[in-house]
This record gives sequence, C-alpha cells and structure tokens, in this order.
Amino acid sequence: MSEKIFKTAEGPFTLLDQGAYRVEKNRLSAQAGAQHLGFQVQRLAVGHFACPYHGHQNQEELFLILEGRALLRGPEGVKPLVAGDLVFCPTGEALAHQLYNPGPEPCLYFSCSNQTETERGYYPDTGKVIDYKLGPDQRWEMTQPVDYWAGEENPAAFWPEGSLEWPG
Repeated sequence: MSEKIFKTAEGPFTLLDQGAYRVEKNRLSAQAGAQHLGFQVQRLAVGHFACPYHGHQNQEELFLILEGRALLRGPEGVKPLVAGDLVFCPTGEALAHQLYNPGPEPCLYFSCSNQTETERGYYPDTGKVIDYKLGPDQRWEMTQPVDYWAGEENPAAFWPEGSLEWPG
C-alpha cells in the first residue's frame, strides 16, 4: 500500500445527530486502511457538542482546528480554540475532554488517536465506565450492555456557568 492524500474538507461525511450532539465525520483512517491510527475530519455544528465529556485509558488523542473555533472543556477548565490550534489529550480517567462550538460558523477539525485492541472510556459527568474492543471495521464496539447516551442529554448542565460563550 502506498501513501494516501486526502482533501480534508471533502466527503464523504456521516452525520451524528443526537440532540445536543451534532457532528459530521469523514473517517479517513477507514478510507486509508490504517491499522494503528484512527483519524478523521469532523465538522461540528454551531451550538452543539462533539461527544460526551470523556477520557481514555489507552487512547491518546490530537485535535487540530482547521476552520472556525471551538471551546475545549478539560480538567483545567474551558479554553478557546481557533484555526491552527493543536490539542493533545493524554490518557487517564482524570483527563477528560469535550468540544463545543459557540459559533458563528461550523468548526472543522482533524482528530487523530492511536488504536489499541481494547479501550476503557471514562465519563465523569455521568459516572459511566465503558469497555470497548476494536471491531473488524476499525470502529469501537462496547463489550457490555450500556446505554452510551444515558445521562448525556444535557451536557451544557455540566459546564461552568457562562462558559458556553466565546470569551470576549
């Protein structure tokens, strides 16, 4: 297999639309046939969250903001991100993270992480711990019956008051 070149703003994008969470994902790692990295371009809708607040036992993540802006909630509070910002999220139960787009335009970002056979996700807002295994199509599959979205319906309630606005 040779190297692959992608136009990051082009599709195909798949929509995740789950109430407060609305993000389009282009799973580039699947298109590339990657075995040890998961990477994708995501388009986060204005006024929405990318995913529940979470941390990883085995998976390190990188986020590179390509267009627009976002707010990053992490263990040290809420930080603004703009195009060109690169965020490294290390492993650890206490090192959770979450992205929110306060607008005024969609936020396009690249995410990348190592892929391991198994993973444990920590969800501090709801107290969930979910074990995963890497499936045959390089997608995470839960290894126990858990409602992933239970308790995650209103993520804004877990953010510090006033922190969902762009600092100004």
